[in-house]
Amino acid sequence: MAGVLGVIREAQQKFIPRRRKHAKGRTRHPWLMREVKDSIKAKACKVARISAFKNMQRTTKKAICGEKMKYECKLASKIKEDHKSFFQYIKGKRGKNRHW
Repeated sequence: MAGVLGVIREAQQKFIPRRRKHAKGRTRHPWLMREVKDSIKAKACKVARISAFKNMQRTTKKAICGEKMKYECKLASKIKEDHKSFFQYIKGKRGKNRHW
């Protein structure tokens, strides 16, 4: 009996993939495109010079808001065909501890 269980356990560990746990708070926002990520990285590099940092901060904020607005408009325009993604977005916005 123990031999059979050992073979089963060995096969389970070999062939059944283990599920990876994701770090909390590390969700990827759907509106963060490559240009916005590059802008965020460039902003972090320019912290030493305040004026360059303030300018980069404004452009990064505009880029983030613009991409977010585009994404929300796309969701709103396609709500008839794809309502699931809209409700996923709303569910993600609500969170666990928010009371609206």
